[in-house]
Amino acid sequence: MTEGSTRTAVGSRVSWDWISKSGREHADSRIGLYAGEPESYERFEARFRPVILRCHGLTGLPLEAHSGGRFLAAPKRPRADPPAVSSRIRLARNIEGFHFPSAMERTERCEVLRVVADVLRDVPGRLYPLNRLAPEHERALRRTKMLFDNRDRFMASAGILDDWPEGRAVFVAADGRAGVWINEEDHLRVFAITCGYDMASAADAVSGLLEVIEQRLTFAFSRRLGFLTSCPGNLGTGMRASVLVPCSPVQVRRLRQWNLELRGARGEGSQVVDGIHAVANRRCLGLSEADILERLDAAIAHAFAA
Repeated sequence: MTEGSTRTAVGSRVSWDWISKSGREHADSRIGLYAGEPESYERFEARFRPVILRCHGLTGLPLEAHSGGRFLAAPKRPRADPPAVSSRIRLARNIEGFHFPSAMERTERCEVLRVVADVLRDVPGRLYPLNRLAPEHERALRRTKMLFDNRDRFMASAGILDDWPEGRAVFVAADGRAGVWINEEDHLRVFAITCGYDMASAADAVSGLLEVIEQRLTFAFSRRLGFLTSCPGNLGTGMRASVLVPCSPVQVRRLRQWNLELRGARGEGSQVVDGIHAVANRRCLGLSEADILERLDAAIAHAFAA
């Protein structure tokens, strides 16, 4: 491929111009980089390194980021008991042998969807391809916050939203708590949402779903950087654990002492309404899933202490 090319064939190299395109087009982008394939992190290691450190709040890369083992983050009895609206855990994963979504052709997106859909046949639930989503199903998925869309301007600039809505789908497990986004920012976003402050149930739901998927798929992985993701802010476990909770200004100040992300209820870039914040781990790299959940619980317990 030539420097600056917007599309690649499997096995070709994605240019730095393409990786950094979104950040150049949007001065307000927090990170601005989207890797196009696993090799991007090796080929441009010197350029990615300071961004990775800043994303995770680190001064140096850990010697070993993640074991690559199965997700087994059953948290201990929580110390915190905040008045949470909901709890959410999601894991980002990309399948070995494919480009990441920013550098995929339409045919490759559709092939990733076909592969993942075949695996999910073993899981009780329903797959909703976005290119033929009935209006009533769209409304139901929006109501339960299980639908993703094509409104993110940063991802649009990166090419992640090209060919929309072809090759995209949402899978919802039969219990209604867990699901999978296919070909959003990464090939898979495995997630679970629970009411109140209940990370244990969310972790169990995600773990059960991921266990089935891992038996059939091999994910892009590096001993140094963990699971390889489109955005360098998700490297390592690829896990974001978040709690939607109303916070006072004092509680917000306490939470900011713990290297956490505090956002509006609709995610990155959204406004905080009625004091309700989405409180999530900032660091994914060099920690286990259990470490992340325990640190988040300790931070919330500190913030909401009497």
